[in-house]
Amino acid sequence: MSYKISVIVPVYNAEQYLNQCIDSILNQTIDSLELLLLNDGSKDNSGAICDEYAKKYDNIRVFHLENGGPSRARNIGISEANGKFVGFVDSDDYIESTMFEKMYLKAQETGSEIVMCSCYIDNEKEKTPFVMNYKSLYENEDVIKGLSSRYSTQDHTGLFSVCNKIINKSFISNNNLHFDEDLIRAEDAWFVFDCLKYAKKVSFINEPFYYYRQVETSTMHTIQNDRFERSKAFRNKLQSENDSLNLTYDKNEFFYEFLYECFTYCRAMYQQKNVDAVNAVINDDFFKNACNYSACMPIHLRLLCLLEKMNVKNLLKLLLKLWAK
Repeated sequence: MSYKISVIVPVYNAEQYLNQCIDSILNQTIDSLELLLLNDGSKDNSGAICDEYAKKYDNIRVFHLENGGPSRARNIGISEANGKFVGFVDSDDYIESTMFEKMYLKAQETGSEIVMCSCYIDNEKEKTPFVMNYKSLYENEDVIKGLSSRYSTQDHTGLFSVCNKIINKSFISNNNLHFDEDLIRAEDAWFVFDCLKYAKKVSFINEPFYYYRQVETSTMHTIQNDRFERSKAFRNKLQSENDSLNLTYDKNEFFYEFLYECFTYCRAMYQQKNVDAVNAVINDDFFKNACNYSACMPIHLRLLCLLEKMNVKNLLKLLLKLWAK
């Protein structure tokens, strides 16, 4: 059976929020939708919750997998999807009831391979809408290049996420697009970037339909010990992509987030008394080169960049220690 939309939900230890997530998808106003629940080796009651829903609804299919990460689960979901378009929802998030109907109609009206919408951030105290200032891009003929260029700036709110988009299934298959299963972080961003490279038309609905739950214990709010290496790998890959696509970009903008993440990481490592991790950053050639492009940074971080460029590492480490305290 074919559907207008296939919604792909990777599920891992999500029993606290899973019912709200699934109910918000089942309450969609679109008249043709299937839901694929990919239980990625959950150790809690998530798998049983998925099975209970599948017993009640013919348009739900559940896949019980060995734990392999969200990229593998999403790739399996894409291969199993019967919808003309695919959408993605994370198992701790939820969506407005009209989201997929409005996005599907937009795709039909415009012939777009990708339609994106705005989002809310739900920190469990308040719901704050994203500010996604893409209007100027959609008045520009070269929308795809414009969106790809945003990856190299600070102004990419909502662009990296796959969850506020629907993407044509045939477009994905015809261009052999897939999530990189070796990536733990930023797998969404690279999948979207690859889609933008091949897309001929992208549309945007400036309404927040997706509720992106952010809590202090979430992965994105936790500093992992490999955060620096992953941030560096992201910038290296993006630099390579920019060069191959002949995209122009301001290096001060390009390195802004990387430098900010580096200093935040060093602060966290000092708090964890992991001096070796801090030394690895300030002795890294890629980091040292990035410090040459600190014009967009706050003044206190520009000072730290200056100390790195001048090779005054003892003072740099002292200031980072003081910041950590």
